[in-house]
Amino acid sequence: VARDLRASRAVVRIRILKDDREMTANVTVGDEIEVEVALRLKGAHCEPTIGIFITDLYGSTVTGTHTGFHGLKLSGISPGGVVTVRFTIAAHLKPDSYSITVRLIENPEKGLPRTIMKMNQAAVFNVVGDAPFYGMTNLCRAVRILNNS
Repeated sequence: VARDLRASRAVVRIRILKDDREMTANVTVGDEIEVEVALRLKGAHCEPTIGIFITDLYGSTVTGTHTGFHGLKLSGISPGGVVTVRFTIAAHLKPDSYSITVRLIENPEKGLPRTIMKMNQAAVFNVVGDAPFYGMTNLCRAVRILNNS
């Protein structure tokens, strides 16, 4: 599940890691994983943002996030420098195969963002096990009985 992408323009490496930092291609429903993305910034970019999207096999985006959503600024990276970012995700997904798309954006907070690089299906992983929910993902954080008479 580590993919060495030196031939691409910007993506150096994508790895899916289990909680013990071991690379994996299979994740159990509900497990926490880290998606590690290493990018080489070829030119001088003003406030670049790194984002990921998790997509199912039918092309539907299940979830996505980027460094800007979390208040992280990628500054002071010289042209040709490599930046590595880890996204922590709880895999509350139905058992199936999923792909990860990586996107490098410039100035997402200042009007229309400009996509510098996008790599579809940069990594693939499988979710296995029994899902204690219906549908694509488990959004339910708690269930309570309020009255039992």
